[in-house]
Formats: sequence, structure tokens, C-alpha cells
Amino acid sequence: VVIELNREKPLLDIRWIASKEIVHFAGTILLFRLVVSEQSTVANNFFQNLGLLNDQISMIYIISMLAMVVAGLSCAAVMTPARVPAIHAVALTFLIVGSYMDSQSTNLTRPSEMYVSQACIAAATALFLPPAMSVGLTSALKRGPNYILSFIIVFLATQSLGGLLGQAAFGTFITIREKFHSNILAESIVLSDPLVAQRVAQLSSGYSRMITDKALLNAEGIALLSQQTTREANILAYNDAFLLIAGISLAALIVLLTHVSLRAFLRARGAPLAVQTS
Repeated sequence: VVIELNREKPLLDIRWIASKEIVHFAGTILLFRLVVSEQSTVANNFFQNLGLLNDQISMIYIISMLAMVVAGLSCAAVMTPARVPAIHAVALTFLIVGSYMDSQSTNLTRPSEMYVSQACIAAATALFLPPAMSVGLTSALKRGPNYILSFIIVFLATQSLGGLLGQAAFGTFITIREKFHSNILAESIVLSDPLVAQRVAQLSSGYSRMITDKALLNAEGIALLSQQTTREANILAYNDAFLLIAGISLAALIVLLTHVSLRAFLRARGAPLAVQTS
């Protein structure tokens, strides 16, 4: 930064990168990259937590890829500078719908039940990035070809940092929520409860031919019940993460609509003043 600020013709224009317009652009795509990590990080880890292997979830990636292609072609067909806010609003709506659908998952959820939600999130990715890139690239080209490198650096940095932040932030959030749900579920598991005792007996019955000691058999049943409790706590934690992503997307959509409405209001208010002045 020190070197670039003191060059007559800097390779990277730090002042332009730190300008209000570029900071807003970088913050927008960083937040979006953070949110769309739902698909690559949260959803993928959710299936692994259920014990599913790659060949069992391959179809969901194929459907997501097709959704991205269709959404990308649709975006290319309708994209104009004036339609960028509308396209971003549609992308955020897809994210809200897809993440909320995923937040209703259970231990019986399989990839086939998440085809629609994951397709929505993949489509949102393909809809959001091209308009955002066009806005940033247009801003760079207005200043000259030398600013293209600065724009590329900003874009690649936000994509890399957003992916890492998404993986770290949601991973931490899921761990915290898993501990929270584990504590709540563990409080309700009391052997004096007839339903709990019945469940322990059912789980241990499969080992009754190999384990004749009733105390060891009961301990095995408790261990199996503990494993199921941990799995349920993980599922609830992932549902919380999906719901958090939907909430962030909803907040971003509200901010976007408010910003667009405010700009339209100021434009409409400025038009009559211009007519009166003329």
C-alpha cells in the first residue's frame, strides 16, 4: 500500500479501491459470497453428517449445475444496467426460499428432497454475480484500462475471503448450536422416564444375543441413544444455520429494496424541482 500510494502511475489504485463506491461493491459481493457458502459448506456437511457418500449426493450437484446454466443464460438475456437491482432482488429471493426450505430438514431428509432448494441457491449465484461484476467493471473502465487490474484484485479477494469466512463462521455457528441443542436434549433423557427406558431397551435388543450381562446391555443401549441424540442435535444446528442464512438474505433484500425506493423517491422529488427552475 505504501509503495502504490507513492507511485505516479500505480499498479493498484488504493485510493480508488478505498472509495465509497468500490467499498460498497466489495461489501455487497463479500456478503453474497458469504451467504452462498450455504451450498458448498453447510449443505454438503449436512449430508456427510447423515452418513451419505459422494455417489449418493452426486445428482444434487448435477441439478445445481443445470440450474446455474439456465439462470446464467436467463440473466444474460435480460441484463441491463437499469435491471441490476431487480435481478439482485430475484437472486436474494431465491436464496431466502432455498435456505428456508433447507431449514426444515430432519434425519429422514435425503438429497432428492433438497433438489428444489439447492437449485434455487445455485440459480441465485448465477443471477447475482454477473450484474455485480458488470457494475464494478463498468466503474473501472470509466477510469481507464489500468483500473481493470484493481477491479480484478477486489473481486478475487472478496470471493476468496467470502468463501473462507463463510466456512469458518457457519462452522463455528453450527458447533455452538449443536452444543446448545445437545444440552437441551440431554436434559430430557432420564432413565426413570418410561419412554426413555423403552427406547434404550429397543436399541439394546439387537445385542441381546451377544451380551448376556444386563448392565452391559443397558449401557450399550444408552450409548446408542446418546449417538442418536448427538445426531439430532447436529441436524437442529444445521437447520439453525440454514435459517440464519435465510435471515441474512432477507435483511439484504430489505436493505436493497429500501435503497432502490429511496433513490427513486429522491429522483422523483428532484424532477419537479428541475422543471420549476427551468
